[in-house]
Amino acid sequence: MKIMNRFILLGLLIASPAFAATSPLVGTWILEKSENPMPDGSIVSYCTGVHGMIIYTEEGYVSVSLNCAAVGNGPEPADISGRKFFYAGTYQFDGKVATHQMMNASQPELIGESFTREVTIQGTELILTGVNQGQKFSAFWRRVTQ
Repeated sequence: MKIMNRFILLGLLIASPAFAATSPLVGTWILEKSENPMPDGSIVSYCTGVHGMIIYTEEGYVSVSLNCAAVGNGPEPADISGRKFFYAGTYQFDGKVATHQMMNASQPELIGESFTREVTIQGTELILTGVNQGQKFSAFWRRVTQ
């Protein structure tokens, strides 16, 4: 019986998140800049005064927050979301693409929706590229914790 209990305990330890392969996304990232191509071909930031954070956990959760200055310098991509954008949910990462499944969002109509992001990691920089509410973008994040 003691041997059986040891095998069960060993199996539980090996299956625990501490022994699982950690995604390279896991950690806290601060937004450095965003690039949003406009219909006229120009590239603008998501908004004036943008700052943000994205957190990926080992358990498969993601939390994203973006804030902007109250007033922008003309029309900006953030205007569609009221100059702030937040969501939390789960994510999956296949090594190239992260899919965020929203469980909560500052825009309730997005709850239950998924966002797909192409992922590039270069040292402490994370680049997420995708489409958000019809707007193409690339967001550049800097790792602050793992």
